[in-house]
Amino acid sequence: MVVGENGITQEDKNQLADEIADNKRMSSYGFVNKAFTSFGYGATAALAETLGSLKIVTGGANLAKNYGKVVAKKAAYESMGKYRMQLAKTYIKGMSPLITKAAPSEVMEEGITQIGHNSFDIIALGEDKVCLKVG
Repeated sequence: MVVGENGITQEDKNQLADEIADNKRMSSYGFVNKAFTSFGYGATAALAETLGSLKIVTGGANLAKNYGKVVAKKAAYESMGKYRMQLAKTYIKGMSPLITKAAPSEVMEEGITQIGHNSFDIIALGEDKVCLKVG
């Protein structure tokens, strides 16, 4: 904590008291509580990732594999101008799932992760919080 020119204010004291209370509460957690929440956090994040954007990355890798380096080189050497236009069209077509699938799935993924983590905090650690805080 940085002390201002006017010294420690009542707000600073209240903030320190809250931090001390949080630290005391956290230090009283048992090994089982800590282990359960840690494994729960990891499982929730892994589950959310498998439902979300990992499939899009795999799709991008398959697209690159199907197009192939040899085809790209051949098209570039035959007609550079035509190749650039085709490449731009393919790029735009390939990037459209980013807007239609990736962004919504990322939001869903983060929401599931936050709900899961906060649920573990409420159930295992007895914290007083809401499952999904928006904003």
